[in-house]
Amino acid sequence: MIRRVYDAMRSSYFLSRAFRCVARGCDDEALRLLNKGKKAFPEETYTELLLRGFLHCERGEWKDAIYNSLCALRKIERSRRLNNDEKKYLSAYAKDTINLSIVRGRMNQDLLPVDVSFNVENVGERSRRRFKVKLEGRPDNHKK
Repeated sequence: MIRRVYDAMRSSYFLSRAFRCVARGCDDEALRLLNKGKKAFPEETYTELLLRGFLHCERGEWKDAIYNSLCALRKIERSRRLNNDEKKYLSAYAKDTINLSIVRGRMNQDLLPVDVSFNVENVGERSRRRFKVKLEGRPDNHKK
């Protein structure tokens, strides 16, 4: 039990460092840190999967970006901790990554519909800061 808690804390440490690396533009280092965190604690959170999906998309690794974003979507949908607006917001981010990967990877797939009918004020600041969802140019069915 203590080992599991320690491993989870280590994984969280690597995730925090990975976000700092992304902020500095060091995507390769961020992915390396996420991999170290996964070795410490293999059960990835939706946060780790969203970040991993983004990083693979940035590197042009479209299939990996889609896979990780789909895994994040499943975890987000099953989460009991997130409220409905947070689920919609984070799902929109994951679907944006998937759709971008489909378009840039020239894949012959339909784009996923993105639901932006969430109230941004009900989304946690950390999620809004880490995962930015572009709302401009979309149907105005979201609340600010």
